[in-house]
Amino acid sequence: TAFTVSVDFKHGTTTGISADDRTLTVRNLANGNVGASDFVRPGHIFPLIAREGGVLMRSGHTEAAVDLCKLAGLPPIGVISE
Repeated sequence: TAFTVSVDFKHGTTTGISADDRTLTVRNLANGNVGASDFVRPGHIFPLIAREGGVLMRSGHTEAAVDLCKLAGLPPIGVISE
């Protein structure tokens, strides 16, 4: 899985570690109207990049989450936890 720089949402969060702060960060990562300047780095959420072609190219959790979203007709943005 391709990891990116960890982030926290800049607006309305405190330390970034609480469940509320993490939820706000994830929701805004999925918001197309929010940009890179709305996040601080490093943070507590680690965005991942799925491989193009999904599970047919790599049988990973990241690709499976994105493939399921696509199959459901949703934006290709999933949340996973290990």
